[in-house]
Amino acid sequence: MKKVMLLLIVFLSLQTIFSQTQEVLSGEQPLVFTSLGNGVYNKSVIYNNSTFGFKIDLAKVSDDINSNPIDFRIDARGGLHPFFTIKGETGNVGVGTSIPDSKLTIKGNIHAEEVKVDLSVPAPDYVFKKDYKLKTLEETQKYINENGHLPNIPSAKEFEENGVELGVMNMKLLEKIEELTLYALDQEKHLKKQNTILLKQKKEIDYIKSVLEKLLTLEGKN
Repeated sequence: MKKVMLLLIVFLSLQTIFSQTQEVLSGEQPLVFTSLGNGVYNKSVIYNNSTFGFKIDLAKVSDDINSNPIDFRIDARGGLHPFFTIKGETGNVGVGTSIPDSKLTIKGNIHAEEVKVDLSVPAPDYVFKKDYKLKTLEETQKYINENGHLPNIPSAKEFEENGVELGVMNMKLLEKIEELTLYALDQEKHLKKQNTILLKQKKEIDYIKSVLEKLLTLEGKN
């Protein structure tokens, strides 16, 4: 119920703003921009009351007041906290930031039920190819000692500087899981071989023990 009321308030507020600024937003009249200096021009629509307020900005940075493109921004009251930005030059969208550096840049947390990521790198089924060069555990240990992280995984410093690309990182982690599977299968093969050898040795020892017991029995009778 609270969400419905909040949406209704926002809708009515926007309706009021747009009706009051029809000459600006209708497209029938040219937008009148105010120069802010240094080639920055701005046109703002501000709505405030005692409990709620925001600002819609149409802004452009250019030496020519009539040039395009135009940036679109929605800010909190006072214009100090950007809610939503569309950059006219790139089409980049920002949520919580006025300087989006990607098609969608969000400064803050994201809550979703599902996120689907298109792959920009191949899925690591190549690990199971016969020609895949799997490092030995000794080689992996040496690499870790020298570099402080797993092979083909960025270092902590790289993560801090560049962030994490989910699609690429998930494939790298899957690669490591598949490598671990190969290590486990190889260990299983060696364990079976060891068990076969141990069983054979046990049979030989049992046979030797039985022979010794028979010899001791014969010696006792004599």
